[in-house]
Formats: sequence, structure tokens, C-alpha cells
Amino acid sequence: MADEESEKTEQATDARREDFRKRGQVAQTKELASCLILLTFAAGIYALGRFFFKNIYEIFNYTYGDNLVNVIRTGDFSEALIFCATKGFILTAPVLAITGLI
Repeated sequence: MADEESEKTEQATDARREDFRKRGQVAQTKELASCLILLTFAAGIYALGRFFFKNIYEIFNYTYGDNLVNVIRTGDFSEALIFCATKGFILTAPVLAITGLI
């Protein structure tokens, strides 16, 4: 019986709606925000996919190719360290920039 009495039979007036808006009691859809975040993430992966693939491919070729063998033979590891650190920074910079903006 209490449920029947609490049901609304008429629409809210414009003044009442404006009052609720001023108090911040407006219905919000959390699913919409989640959907926008996922779409933005997917677009970012799509946009930066080739960039990430190219840099990871270069690191893979450097570490498993002849360049690293020459570095080990000469004993000059600073070249390998600088290359890997630079590529690592290049790969993480977009992710850090995006998370810093959010």
C-alpha cells in the first residue's frame, strides 16, 4: 500500500525541475562516462598502434640483431643503454602524458 501512495502520477513542474538542477540532483548516466572512456582508450590504441609497434620492433631488432653482438664484443655498453633508455622513454611518454591529462 505504501508503494502505491509513493508513485507519482504527474510530471514535475518547470520550477521544481529548476530547483533540482540548482541543488545538483540531476540524474547522471555512469555507463555513458564509462563508454566514453573505453572509446577514447580504443581510439588512442588505434592512433598510436603503429608508433608502438615500430619502436618495439626496433628494440627487438637491436637486442636480437648484430648490433648488440658488436656492443658485447667491444665492451661499450653505453651505446646499448642509451638506445634502450631512449626507446623506453619514447614508448612510455605518450602513456604518461595521457594519464597526466586525465
